Amino acid sequence: MIVMEYDTKFIELNLFGRHLVDTKHRKVDQFKDGLDLGIPLALSSQVFSKYQEIHQRAMRVENFLIESKIKNITTKRSGGVYSTFGE
Repeated sequence: MIVMEYDTKFIELNLFGRHLVDTKHRKVDQFKDGLDLGIPLALSSQVFSKYQEIHQRAMRVENFLIESKIKNITTKRSGGVYSTFGE
């Protein structure tokens, strides 16, 4: 699930579970715990005090991961630097 989809569901679920995210810190932690695609690992060395901060950073990390994946696929298809490795 992409970050925007997750964000929408996270906000919807907060309406029913306000006690789970009753502080800014808990909201940040809960959001981070639900991310996927390697995003939590990329965010693990940073401390966020606001939901908006972690949301924006997660979006940037997701975009970077998608661009890297596209670049790798394009490089492999076009016979990039490592295409003859091991032959």
